[in-house]
Amino acid sequence: MYKVFIDPGHGGTDPGAIGFGLREKDITLKIALELYRQLFRRVPCRVKLSRNTDRTVSLNDRTHMANSWGADLLLSIHVNAGGGSGFESFIFNGSHPKKKRTHDLQNTLHQAVLKKSGLRDRGKKQANFHMLREATMSAVLTESGFIDHLNDVSKLKHAAFIRRLATGHADGIANMIAQLETKNNLTPNRTYRIKKGDTLWSIARRYNIPLASLLKLNQDIDPYHLQIGQRINLQSSEQVDDRHHMIQRGDTLWALAKTYDSSIDKLKQMNPTVDLQHLQIGQRIRIR
Repeated sequence: MYKVFIDPGHGGTDPGAIGFGLREKDITLKIALELYRQLFRRVPCRVKLSRNTDRTVSLNDRTHMANSWGADLLLSIHVNAGGGSGFESFIFNGSHPKKKRTHDLQNTLHQAVLKKSGLRDRGKKQANFHMLREATMSAVLTESGFIDHLNDVSKLKHAAFIRRLATGHADGIANMIAQLETKNNLTPNRTYRIKKGDTLWSIARRYNIPLASLLKLNQDIDPYHLQIGQRINLQSSEQVDDRHHMIQRGDTLWALAKTYDSSIDKLKQMNPTVDLQHLQIGQRIRIR
């Protein structure tokens, strides 16, 4: 399953751009949390946030988190300032092995956000930003509107528009994953066509599926004698489970309640046998 790392720009002691009573760090977090919820509900991918609360995270820490997690895509969310109006996206302006794929992904995401937001198209650009330069995976940075432009701010102040921005980003990521899956022999119904050199173990590792689950999903095949061109099923119950959350480093009960539009009391009611005051990494808790 593909890993998507979402980075809400700024936070904590760094407010980002400020205009008309708004702070960039607050807007980017709102977009990111809504995007997280939408991806969790409808896109087959794993998602991790650089922050899910208003806290300070250095640029180095953000890219280190994404790189060490082994993300397939890094999306850094920002709001613009300095004169102008509209939406623009950036990728790294230097050379790197995944440049062509990153450019293709930027095109897909850019068009999806424009379609949902209705913002003016300021173009697809390249720059030497840290989040793009230091990421080892394909990385795209978006700038959704200008915080110092009255027309853009009149939209950014409304929750409905924040949801539209998040939906645009989610649509773009969904389309990106569909493109990658097509190139990697995955079909929309989550099957994989065996290629030369494949083993069940290598496929399970590539798509982050437990080997036992893969064997259970394909009981009619001989795991020791895979045939080139043979199709195997990759869909697992874990991939469609939208009722639970697996605890990651930095998760807190308050942050989870905010992320999933719930409350601490509701989470406690749904997890009566879990010590929610001492969350463990890898622990699964019910969130709806």
